[in-house]
Amino acid sequence: MKTVKIIRPTRRNFRIEKTLRGLLEWSGRVVGGRIQGLVGGRMGGWEMISRYQVLAAIALLTTILFYRTMAQVDGYTPGVDYPIYNSVPFGLTFTCGGKLPGYYADPEARCQVWHWCLPNGRQFSFLCPNGTVFSQTARVCDWWFKVDCNDSPRLYGINDDLYRDINGNRI
Repeated sequence: MKTVKIIRPTRRNFRIEKTLRGLLEWSGRVVGGRIQGLVGGRMGGWEMISRYQVLAAIALLTTILFYRTMAQVDGYTPGVDYPIYNSVPFGLTFTCGGKLPGYYADPEARCQVWHWCLPNGRQFSFLCPNGTVFSQTARVCDWWFKVDCNDSPRLYGINDDLYRDINGNRI
């Protein structure tokens, strides 16, 4: 039979106990209230809680707060304010026909997708990591808030410099 030691609150440790109790009870609600074995006891006291259980509760709280924070970065919502594809979407209408060989942002995919057009007209499509979009001016994936995706088609001509020497002569 397991012996349970009851710790009674004192003035000195009351604040710590109140904070830990609130933390454990709150985390218990989050994971479905399955911490009855950790909190409770007779006369409002605490069952003996190991430091590992406290650390586990703190880790859980930290993880929950981290993911809630990441859901909205600086007040912007992923998937709403910027795209969060996990693969190149099927059915994009971009084609390399009539375009110079080079690199092209795809406004239809909100510029998270970019296309590499080869001289023979062949096309390869790529996905920028979440939180980034293809910058037509720099021809790299950059943070979404640094790129004006709607302006990308106007800048497609920038690929012309890929086929010129340092004097500006066509190669």
